[in-house]
Amino acid sequence: MSWLTLAAGAPAGAQELDAPRAERPYDGLMMVQVVPDRARIEAAMDAAEMVWTHRPGAGRELQLVVDADGLVALTDLGLAPVTLVENVQDAVDAHMREVHERRAQRGAGWYDSFRTYGEIVSRVESMAAARPDLASTSVFGTSIEGRDLVEITITGPDQPGNMADARPVVLFNGCQHAREWISPMTVTYLADELIGLYDADPRVRALLDGARVVIAPVVNPDGYVYSWNSQRLWRKNRRGGYGVDL
Repeated sequence: MSWLTLAAGAPAGAQELDAPRAERPYDGLMMVQVVPDRARIEAAMDAAEMVWTHRPGAGRELQLVVDADGLVALTDLGLAPVTLVENVQDAVDAHMREVHERRAQRGAGWYDSFRTYGEIVSRVESMAAARPDLASTSVFGTSIEGRDLVEITITGPDQPGNMADARPVVLFNGCQHAREWISPMTVTYLADELIGLYDADPRVRALLDGARVVIAPVVNPDGYVYSWNSQRLWRKNRRGGYGVDL
């Protein structure tokens, strides 16, 4: 599992970099691994800037992002930290180069790279415009920074005794955590597939004739935009300078 996968899946209680450190916010930070016992696990996590393990536990491998002082603290605890990433900023920079290279490739498909908030909104609006018999978009709220919270509703046409508005709702939301870029891509792909397969796949037709599928691809647009423009590993929303974990 890569360092970035670990970052994307970090637990809700993991520590965060609460505010921008610098233009290169992760310079001087490294990812290390330790295996703490019960007596030292809390002290080990306290020494870290971020915790990148899904389920921290005594006797388990624990991935931490630390600065130089944190590395000393872990060593002083007798935990013998193993360095997995020398400089987190370098890894982030390499990741972003790959993202932009993929986006710039001639003939690249829409799902061949990650997409921005504006691109995702345009995508679901285009889906609905192409199949108004199956899909529609709406704005269900506004973010703190004034961005629309957009959803797409997908369901089969009205039928006698089976009106679309009376069907039960299945809800999917994406991008609750800003840095988990695969999340909005996944639910957008789900919307694409449901609309595209309605006429060809009887299972999809039966599903959409019996339910309304509502997909909100980016429920944390402010944090998502911030993760593109400022801090790639930002998780929360953008209330004040610190954010709230949605």
